Amino acid sequence: MFALLVVYVKPTFGNWVFYIALAGWIAGWIYTFEKAKHKTWFFLSFILTVLLLWFTLQLTVVQNLIISTVSEKLSNSLKANVSIQHIEYSFFDKMDLKGLLVEDRQKDTLLFAGSAKVNITDWFFVKSKATLKYVSLSNAVVNMHRTDSVWNYQFLIDYFSSPKKDTLKKGGIEFDIKILQLENVHFNQIDKWVGKNMTAAVKKLDLFTDDINIEKKQINLNTLTLDEPVFSQFDYEGNRDKLKLPKDTSHPEARTSAYQWNNAGWVMNVKNIHINNGIFNNEKQTERAPFTDRFDGVHLRFSNITGDFKNIHFERDTLTADIHFATKERSGFEIKKFQAAFKFTPEIMEFKNLDLVTNKSRLGNYYAMHFNSFSKDMGDFLHSIKLEANFINSELNSDDLAFFAPEVKGWKRI
Repeated sequence: MFALLVVYVKPTFGNWVFYIALAGWIAGWIYTFEKAKHKTWFFLSFILTVLLLWFTLQLTVVQNLIISTVSEKLSNSLKANVSIQHIEYSFFDKMDLKGLLVEDRQKDTLLFAGSAKVNITDWFFVKSKATLKYVSLSNAVVNMHRTDSVWNYQFLIDYFSSPKKDTLKKGGIEFDIKILQLENVHFNQIDKWVGKNMTAAVKKLDLFTDDINIEKKQINLNTLTLDEPVFSQFDYEGNRDKLKLPKDTSHPEARTSAYQWNNAGWVMNVKNIHINNGIFNNEKQTERAPFTDRFDGVHLRFSNITGDFKNIHFERDTLTADIHFATKERSGFEIKKFQAAFKFTPEIMEFKNLDLVTNKSRLGNYYAMHFNSFSKDMGDFLHSIKLEANFINSELNSDDLAFFAPEVKGWKRI
């Protein structure tokens, strides 16, 4: 137990410290046993010592003293503030942490977590695969930003990364998470170098998984429930473009791979994703203000997104799902019902068995959009997107069409 305490207080020590301390502790007791005249008293004293140390480490005041020491030493090593207000943990399966703060070297908040709880497999470190039975995170915020090519978290990567060795063997502990709960979590990425700001937030998230295998690159999820999720992206001219510098082409796999979205070869299956009152924004910098009376491809804002996405499968560069949702765009265009067998690749967005109900129209049963680049071509929808449709028993009102083609606004036809 003393060896474990040493590793906790001196986290920068290597594994050899643990083994030396543990060996010394065992050797000391063996020596005492050989010299002891009363073996019974020896065993009793040994058990009492272990129990005393064990219960001492269970005391909140002792746990917080250890964490305070670790935080102070880590802050000195990182040259950035790291602090934890309170922690309780049970060796070796539970942890309850409150008030985690990590600052960057400009003393801005990089990470703050109001509360985090983890339940893990008992004695996980002696098993080949550990299960995170329950993970929760609440009132948390992550702030990532850069104005040049270096992110504000780069010092963490430099500190925790270790030199690669040819003799390094594959293996180690595999982790599989079963239940994840998030509450009031915000993620902010401000990239003034490239010119892309991204925000992701959720009021509440509940995730129940079937299996996650990092080594095999397989993710199988049961249900994911998102309450008031928000995703926003804003593209603008970054400092790199202002300096007329070439874009990063240092990753040859991005050019030679047969895939655009999934070079690593991940496979994901999700039985059901339920979204309640979500928001999606995707905007680009323009000299004009966003249109409010028509669909604006460079200023997208969908709100009140509610629905279910079932039987989701993502493999290679293809995403498929059975979708059923409703939403409203800032222009006033409302999707009252959108149900279809959905397919999305880098070249096509396809809706089979379509049942679409909008403000004044109803369309079915096939619709597809063809493009070379979804993010770029959506900004020039009329000229860059090729439409394909097969409508049966459908009604299209010119008022709905006018959101995308303003010149037909006065037609008033069905």
